[in-house]
Amino acid sequence: MSDTPRTDAAAIRCACSTYVVPSEFARELERENAALRADLLIEEERSIYWRDNEGRAMAENAALREDKQRLDWLQNGGSSEVDDLLYEMNVDVDFDVRAAIDAARKEKP
Repeated sequence: MSDTPRTDAAAIRCACSTYVVPSEFARELERENAALRADLLIEEERSIYWRDNEGRAMAENAALREDKQRLDWLQNGGSSEVDDLLYEMNVDVDFDVRAAIDAARKEKP
């Protein structure tokens, strides 16, 4: 099967024509057109992927922001209940929350 069906169909209809160069040029343009259409399909698939995953990414971003706000709140003193809990655990109230989390994560991979 030819990769230039429209040009081949036109060449058959005009079999009496002696112009070979224009049909070759048309075939070249048709090949370029097919390649561009294939590229367009790939870009459309990428666009669909990102559109479909945008909501998931936005939700994950919102959850990460909430975690940051929790850590900021805890780092900035939290509340007296947090201070009491830390005191009961023999943890310095003025410790760096993020550093403590990182240190604990290194201990238990």
